[in-house]
Amino acid sequence: MAFLLFVAIAFAIAGAVMIAGNPRDYGGYFCAVFFVLAAPIFIWRLIAPPRLEVSPRGISWFNGRATLDYSWKDFVGFRAYRPSSRNLSKHVGFEFAPNYPGRGKMAAVAHALAGVDGSFGGQWEMSAQDLVDLLNQARAKWG
Repeated sequence: MAFLLFVAIAFAIAGAVMIAGNPRDYGGYFCAVFFVLAAPIFIWRLIAPPRLEVSPRGISWFNGRATLDYSWKDFVGFRAYRPSSRNLSKHVGFEFAPNYPGRGKMAAVAHALAGVDGSFGGQWEMSAQDLVDLLNQARAKWG
């Protein structure tokens, strides 16, 4: 996130330089405004990074805005996947249990598109596959 914050600041400065060179260059305004608006997001992600807590009760996931609590019976399993063919990193996906009350129509759409009902995202401190293995082992032990 620090690198992305650095990039956002650099592009915001580049946009300001473009504006100073040619005030009628709307690309400079777009660049400056877009990256100035992106910078607080990266700052927030540095201050309050996502967290995943695994316990015998289940999973507690802080996604940067809210904490979501799940029981082990809410899941069928976990797997690593790529959100798109152009994405180099893997994310941690999950499949809800068929009787999970929070499983809505969007879970079916996500499953059809990505093969998972939902995702904890990527860029964790361990590889996506290692985290998936840990979650599947915890579910087998406590679920």
